[in-house]
Amino acid sequence: MFTTSPMVVVDRWTGRQAFALQTALRLTNETFARHLGVSVRAVAKWHALPHLVPVIELQRALDTVLSRAGNEARQRFLLLSGSFTEADVEAAA
Repeated sequence: MFTTSPMVVVDRWTGRQAFALQTALRLTNETFARHLGVSVRAVAKWHALPHLVPVIELQRALDTVLSRAGNEARQRFLLLSGSFTEADVEAAA
């Protein structure tokens, strides 16, 4: 486990990564939509279309939510997003 929050940078968000962040934060569609200021339908669309690239304003909102996430949620995001393997995350601990 990381002793400090790992630096996580997403250069271009997709629906798949947004869904990974939602899952890492353990939020419902409704709560995640509220955090981002979007409709529940937008969140559901990311689930259905994982390659969809959100508009730049939503990319910024996703960056903000990720930057405010706790250490454990960031670790889960790294694993769920496919950016790192569990061994990578453990090695960085």
